[in-house]
Amino acid sequence: MPASIPAYRRNQVRPDFAKFFLDGVPMTRTSALLQPYLCHGPHEDPADVGPLFWSDDELLDAIERCHAAGLGAKFHATGDRAVQQALSAVEIFRERHGAGRLFHIAHVAYIAPADVARFAALGVVADASPYIWFPTPFAGIINSQVPPAIVDRSWPFRDLLDHGAVLAAGSDWPVVPSPNPWIALEALITRANPDPDIDGQSNPSAAITLREAISVLTTSGAEAMGMGETNGVITPGRSADFIVLNHNLFDVEATDIHRTTVLQTYFRGRRVHGTEL
Repeated sequence: MPASIPAYRRNQVRPDFAKFFLDGVPMTRTSALLQPYLCHGPHEDPADVGPLFWSDDELLDAIERCHAAGLGAKFHATGDRAVQQALSAVEIFRERHGAGRLFHIAHVAYIAPADVARFAALGVVADASPYIWFPTPFAGIINSQVPPAIVDRSWPFRDLLDHGAVLAAGSDWPVVPSPNPWIALEALITRANPDPDIDGQSNPSAAITLREAISVLTTSGAEAMGMGETNGVITPGRSADFIVLNHNLFDVEATDIHRTTVLQTYFRGRRVHGTEL
């Protein structure tokens, strides 16, 4: 682990995390699941639950080396078994070192019900990505491989927030066609696709409120990066990073949020996008 990592830190560059891929992706049946993948014929193993790329001991040792170098960790974990492995590694780490070091689990589409409360208890950020917590062709491909019992409890945002977890979100673009945050924000509330040609909802019981959804995309992101004291909220002394929209999100129907446009963008108090209004 390079000892010179702190030398690369700048005001706008923070190499504070190492990323670990604990499993693959469900489309290729390489997400690590707690239940076997759907079987489509004799060519597929009915007991296939996908691989874990790290042993428990290897992962914990790597986290310890990151800690010694002053780094937190982000775990790619698309399957519920991989999420469980990450949480268990952090649990042992917390027993040894206490709170302080930042840990994220990226993707969090599938979480075993018993593991939901562990995010808040262990101080692990749930980093939801990509933007597919609503019906899409991309999600349909995934759902053709993953057992319905797991799909039906996918993206459990309501439960995560109710248990006190920090829930942030990112597009994971170009994994999905568009990084448009307004589609993602709307779907956090509706769990539906704004496209009228795509019907249905994905686990609608996991929907959250508009106010909560805005926090997911603002304050929680800052907190997840360890910047909650300086970013994410417009108050005296914090960075003046904000946008001016074409309408008030609280004055429009939830199903119209995807029509939102940004008129101006300010970064550290300076306009970097848009013209005078």
